Amino acid sequence: MVAEMDVPEVILATLEQRGLVLPEGKGWRTRCPNPGHEDRHPSFFLYPSGAGRCFSQCDRYWPPQELAQLLGISLPSDPQGLTLSEMAQAKGLPEEFLRSWGVKDGFTGSAPNRKPCVDIPYVDAQGEQVAVHKRLSLHHAPRFVWRRGDRTTLYGLSQLTEIRRAGRVILVEGESDTWTLWLHKLPALILPGSSTWREEYSSLLQGLDVFVWHEPDPSGDALIRTVADDLPDVKVLEPPHGVKDLSEAYLLDPAGFKDLVHSLLDKARPVSQIRAEALGVEARECMKVARP
Repeated sequence: MVAEMDVPEVILATLEQRGLVLPEGKGWRTRCPNPGHEDRHPSFFLYPSGAGRCFSQCDRYWPPQELAQLLGISLPSDPQGLTLSEMAQAKGLPEEFLRSWGVKDGFTGSAPNRKPCVDIPYVDAQGEQVAVHKRLSLHHAPRFVWRRGDRTTLYGLSQLTEIRRAGRVILVEGESDTWTLWLHKLPALILPGSSTWREEYSSLLQGLDVFVWHEPDPSGDALIRTVADDLPDVKVLEPPHGVKDLSEAYLLDPAGFKDLVHSLLDKARPVSQIRAEALGVEARECMKVARP
């Protein structure tokens, strides 16, 4: 058994025993460890957190626990908590940068079961703290919990003045994505899930060119539909193949991250246009069936 903070090192060492592992971006590139994949051209990327993804035949993502099982490593099922230093390393972000946004080490639970966690403060447009999102683990469920009594809101509202000056904003689902964009001087707000969108948010974003990152899963689909109901001209940022979120894109290629985002911004299309095209295709297919 190993402690959670040692999981990435143990997985990396195991992969190194199996063959050549080369540093790439914020992680490492090697051959896919899936026994059913004869990976002659290294297509597997190991993230600093200990998670991994095959970008070739498997085309899938393994959280650390599942990757450990694939490699035959025994890891603890009971997480030991999370520190700011561990999270910063896993996300490839400077610890002091995160502290500058008020992110800090905290605790969850009560003695004798108290465990370390990362406290992420949510503030309003005036900079007053209104909620605290606690990150409990990088991958173990539950990963997050809200401080008791807090109500969800947009993350990054203190940046509204800067966002309006930029004239545009990128809406994402995770704090890590927001921090990564902020690190690269890109305007962003986080909406923690489609169910947390409120109609009043649309008034805060009036006059802005609004983009939504489309995570390739049902949650990402729901977020776009929900936001588009109030902001029909919102534009969709489609991720590159195999990439789930902006934090992952950054870890894959830190040097090219900003250029990638600008390229996606240039190619983004309004939801209204995407819907119209989809309806047009559906109508033509219906006509083919109906005509006979």
